Amino acid sequence: MSRVLQMLQITAEFVAAPVVPPGNSTLPARRVAEWHAHIGVYRDMRERGFESALILDGSVDMELNIKTIMRRVHRVLPSWDLLFPGHCGAFERIQPRVSAQLPMLRVANMPLCLHAYAVSRSGVDSLLDHLAALPPDRDILGMAIMRLAEQRRLAMYSLDTPVFVPESTDKTRRLAGNKRLAISAINHLHERQQ
Repeated sequence: MSRVLQMLQITAEFVAAPVVPPGNSTLPARRVAEWHAHIGVYRDMRERGFESALILDGSVDMELNIKTIMRRVHRVLPSWDLLFPGHCGAFERIQPRVSAQLPMLRVANMPLCLHAYAVSRSGVDSLLDHLAALPPDRDILGMAIMRLAEQRRLAMYSLDTPVFVPESTDKTRRLAGNKRLAISAINHLHERQQ
């Protein structure tokens, strides 16, 4: 991941997954660790005064022109809490469009998956106010976020076709609307190294 971000000239901070002591959670340990890691990022954002952050899983691939895509999205993005430029939701492409200038930007339905999403300051405040006090064994984080959206506590948007996807060695794998990346940053990096 760091080599891809370096090639694309994207500055990033990496957060190690927390070590979570065994407890009586009904969720698998990796889900409990995910919960704590994301809550930790939200708290860090609040403490450091960040206006927004893009949260990426350590093994995602992205469109080679991701900086251009994200600049275009932010030019037309209305007031928002969460943005899902990467997701596993096949129905995002049939949701209402936000702007005629950027038809790929949609009101999020159930984008699912947290491998690539952005959160704003207002989103962090809502998430921390509603999730931080919950025990991580109550729900998987993605589903907890969807419940907040259903209750109209989060303004969420997605792209009809993901521009971040989980990295896969299976070249035939497809996600969300049966689409692949147009130009994979990881494939481009590998080609440059040959």
